[in-house]
Amino acid sequence: MRDPLKETPPSILSAITALTPEETRAWLAAIVDSSDDAIVSKNLESIVRSWNAGAERLFGYTAAEMIGQSITRIIPPELIEEETAILASLRRGERVDHFETVRVAKDGRRLDVSLTISPIMDATGRVIGASKIARDITRRKEIEAALQQATTAIAQLNQDLEERVRARTADLEHARAALLREVEQQKVLEAQLRQAQKMESIGTLAGGIAHDFNNILNIILGYAAVISAERDAGRVADAVKVIKDTVERGAHVVQQLLAVGRKAPLSFQPADVNKLLENHASLLHGSFPKTIDIVLRLDPALPRIGVDANRLNQAILNLCVNARDAMNGDGTIELASGRIAGGALRARFSDAVYDNYLWISVADNGRGIEDGTLERVFEPFFTTKPAGEGSGLGLAVVYGIVKDHAGFIDVESERGKGTIFRIYLPERGAEAVEEHADSDKQTAVVAPRRRATILLADDEENQLRLMERFLRSAGYEVLTARDGAEALELHRSRSGIDMAVLDLGLPKLSGWESFRAMQCADPKLKVVFASGYIEGAIKAEIENTPTADILKKPYRPEELVAKIDAIMATR
Repeated sequence: MRDPLKETPPSILSAITALTPEETRAWLAAIVDSSDDAIVSKNLESIVRSWNAGAERLFGYTAAEMIGQSITRIIPPELIEEETAILASLRRGERVDHFETVRVAKDGRRLDVSLTISPIMDATGRVIGASKIARDITRRKEIEAALQQATTAIAQLNQDLEERVRARTADLEHARAALLREVEQQKVLEAQLRQAQKMESIGTLAGGIAHDFNNILNIILGYAAVISAERDAGRVADAVKVIKDTVERGAHVVQQLLAVGRKAPLSFQPADVNKLLENHASLLHGSFPKTIDIVLRLDPALPRIGVDANRLNQAILNLCVNARDAMNGDGTIELASGRIAGGALRARFSDAVYDNYLWISVADNGRGIEDGTLERVFEPFFTTKPAGEGSGLGLAVVYGIVKDHAGFIDVESERGKGTIFRIYLPERGAEAVEEHADSDKQTAVVAPRRRATILLADDEENQLRLMERFLRSAGYEVLTARDGAEALELHRSRSGIDMAVLDLGLPKLSGWESFRAMQCADPKLKVVFASGYIEGAIKAEIENTPTADILKKPYRPEELVAKIDAIMATR
């Protein structure tokens, strides 16, 4: 806390001592009044005797409004006892140094302040009042609180990350040892196995973090919905938009990571690849610089094949963006398609087992790729772009998508003359894919809600409270559990449970283990499993269970309610 007199230069203090008493008082009054801090004096009955300009700025009251009034005017009602204690200390001749408390400004704002209070004595040494210096520390308190919150969050994240890294390191070391033994036995496959090891390691890591990461995203998304529903202020609306944008961005990062390691599920549907390329050409014409020409060279006789169109579109777009970046805003991108026999392809890819393949190419006449870089372009996180301009995931994602389709990809490039990427996809019969797609088409019929009891289990407390709130508001009775064992005990002890909503990653007993135990008592029990990532084996078991369904995280609360409504309508 600053003391105006202590801060006064010695030369000025010397000048003050040469003044008359009246001039000295005027000089000291000017120093007090020019202070940035609030400087106030009061008597022992708490009546204000002086009120400087700093006090006017801090509290909003003028000197005319406060002099002669009780200082309790700016003390919150719940803190009035502080004034009693302060006056007791002053009567004993004691100072109060750097006392942090709260005061109320004229406009009702609550201010965090630091007070230094000194007793004022008459010539006989009797305490007759007090002088107080108040400094606004509201901003400092806000920063301290934010810093503490951030420190706590970072510490928790670091702890969680260290635990996950330790667990994943052991798994990766085991996998690495197994791969190295196989490499020793098959020297001819050494280069291919090394690349597979990199890809599978990233896939394992992506699968491990996806569940926890999507849990966090789901809580953010849910509370964004609460804010939107209950408040309509402009700043809240802006904050909600930021939260939603962040959630979508985070979910996209998860999908990118899962795509790199081939962990994300695919949905194959019959597609016309030429049509996909034509759509991309139209998109690129409108979004790329006009100085870049987009050229199509398509084989009109291509058959429809089964692909995941969304993932394939992502792969093509990633290649087109790379081509654009390689040309510095001027050049030609060619999108082409054709067919090749599997036998001709086996000279380069020994595991090309299909009779025929369809190929897609993306070519540019940009700067090309150096020989030393060419063999690394599909490695995750490898990039030749400057820091901040590329994640190094783009081509790794393309590689993962192509492998998901049982296909192959190669690249040719010459420095200064351009680059061409070719994707080879097997001509798997579109008829089978279409037949499967038609068999999955059903018309959802949602009946009016009826009273039902839902067993809700999640180890994330905020997520549990949020979903409980939404389900209750939808008219359902809700029983909550924080782990699989507690959920199982609730099911055993309570009758009339109509449905369970279980997080797959519950502690003690997983959601799947808990449900299987519940099935022994109630084979017809319906369940919704919520998870950000589901291993293939468990996913297959759930899909083969007639009474089970899956809700992928992150999801909105209303999506859970809608799914439960639809399931309950079939009971």
